[in-house]
Amino acid sequence: MGKFIGGIIVAGMLLAASLTTASAQSVEDVNGRIESLLGGSDTFAAAFEVLQDAVETQDKATVASLVRYPLNITLDGRRIAIAGEEEFVARYDEIVTPEVVEAVTSQVYADLFVNADGVMFGDGEVWMNAYCTDRSCAVTYWLVRAINIPE
Repeated sequence: MGKFIGGIIVAGMLLAASLTTASAQSVEDVNGRIESLLGGSDTFAAAFEVLQDAVETQDKATVASLVRYPLNITLDGRRIAIAGEEEFVARYDEIVTPEVVEAVTSQVYADLFVNADGVMFGDGEVWMNAYCTDRSCAVTYWLVRAINIPE
């Protein structure tokens, strides 16, 4: 009986180790997923860094310039649309809460979640997506498309 339980424990540890290894991803994996689903992985790294730096230093104007408008958010249980950069800056502290700051500034690039909806920071507090400059979509730029303020 002891060997059986010991075998189960060892098997469980090996399974857990293999799942951890299998779920880990690299920067190259993230870039590959971005490129295959959204395009513009070459410019995402720069946008990621600019957003993190701007949020960390509370550079409201730069953060506002990285948002796609109108930005629909929920504040105090009400859904509202932030029309542009000026309104975003004026309401910055309501929108970029400490939880949103933490999600953005602590996000590790290799741990980003990427799907067809965009690139997710934290647990979905912020989403970025690539937008095309013209119909050919040869050149893309990255903007925040959603900020989900935790209640």
